[in-house]
Amino acid sequence: LWALSATGYGLSGVFLGKFRNQLSTVRKAQAVSAGPGRICWRIVPGRGEDPAIIEREILSRCREVFGSALEATAELDDGIPTAPSGKFEAVKRGAAQGPGQ
Repeated sequence: LWALSATGYGLSGVFLGKFRNQLSTVRKAQAVSAGPGRICWRIVPGRGEDPAIIEREILSRCREVFGSALEATAELDDGIPTAPSGKFEAVKRGAAQGPGQ
């Protein structure tokens, strides 16, 4: 399991990756485990998209899908770095440390 919801329900990386793929108005998105029951979505908005609207939509969708079992936050950025291997990590373990971390 990749992350635990606040109620102890396990969330797999595959499930979170599928959720991330539904975000059609973003160029890039990364789900980062921010501790038990917490997730941070790092988002690179699509061209011409209003970042505030994207953030509201993502957090609203999280509430619809996960309810109170998962506290979600969103960070909007111009880019999300790749892993040292050069691969993009769409789903990442470890506490969110802010843009570029």
